[in-house]
Amino acid sequence: LPNRVLRPLQAINSLLDMALRSRIGSYHRARGRLVIFDRFLARVMVRDRQSVAGYKRLQHWLIRKLCPMPDLVIF
Repeated sequence: LPNRVLRPLQAINSLLDMALRSRIGSYHRARGRLVIFDRFLARVMVRDRQSVAGYKRLQHWLIRKLCPMPDLVIF
């Protein structure tokens, strides 16, 4: 497949994967369990619109809508 087709499909797959994992984490948190993700898109948490253009801005917006923000972030 051409890159112009493959790249959006990969992005959609990544978004769906993050949303699914987030929902699984929410399920376990609702049952009182500790949930730890070893990676989270910290750049999505910062809403600096000047440094993010078009496609990435849409992707970050979707991630913020599909995945709840963590209660604690350790860098």
